[in-house]
Amino acid sequence: MSAMIAPTRMEEVDPLPRYWCAGDPFETRFLEAMSLLAPEVERFVIGAVRAGAGGAGDPSIAAGCAGFIREEADHSRVHHAFNRRLALQQINVPAVVARVRRLMKLAERWLPVSGRLAVAAACEHLSALLSIWYLRAARKDRIVCADTRRMFESHAREEISHRAFVFDLLRRTGGGGLAARVLALLSVSVAGAWCTLRVVGDLSRRDPRQAGSALSAGGLFRLLRSEDWVPFPALVRGWLTFLRPGFHPSDLPDA
Repeated sequence: MSAMIAPTRMEEVDPLPRYWCAGDPFETRFLEAMSLLAPEVERFVIGAVRAGAGGAGDPSIAAGCAGFIREEADHSRVHHAFNRRLALQQINVPAVVARVRRLMKLAERWLPVSGRLAVAAACEHLSALLSIWYLRAARKDRIVCADTRRMFESHAREEISHRAFVFDLLRRTGGGGLAARVLALLSVSVAGAWCTLRVVGDLSRRDPRQAGSALSAGGLFRLLRSEDWVPFPALVRGWLTFLRPGFHPSDLPDA
């Protein structure tokens, strides 16, 4: 596991500008949705890693898991601070993430440890891809709040730095076969896209310049086609690498 990067500390003072990403309503709501979802995903990943560490029976693995969990918990604290700033815009954060939390709890209840680790590894793969996509994008430089820009950049670099940890834990506990990776990646991708668009839609309905889920889908299509973000085919190629025989997360670039 690589050395951890100290998380950016977010000052909880001023409300955010309404459209703080390039003045664009959809892109702002999309990044807000990413921040709202991050603690929920990290809570699931932490639970899966904690369960996997208990089954590994190796003190060195347990120590590595403890470090990983601390880093993920730091991520969540930073995002919770940012999300409380969203509440200043009359956004009911608990209500917005409620359905996502229910979905995660269902997965925790019904999946065995190996299945939870496979899902967590798929989550970490997608997080690393999105982090690479974000760091390479010229559009991020048009985020008007310097502390917000630093938060997303710091989190992206940390996600990339520990992209292999959960996958390695999965393999050490006897999982990570192709069938498990296919099922995990498909389920995480579908659930992630659905949850993200639902959250963006919920945020958009509170905005007089937006019209809910229909505009969210159109905004996502426009974002993926934008030359200021990473081309969509590059994301698809990165997505497919998770299914390649002999895949390891270290195959992904550092940014």
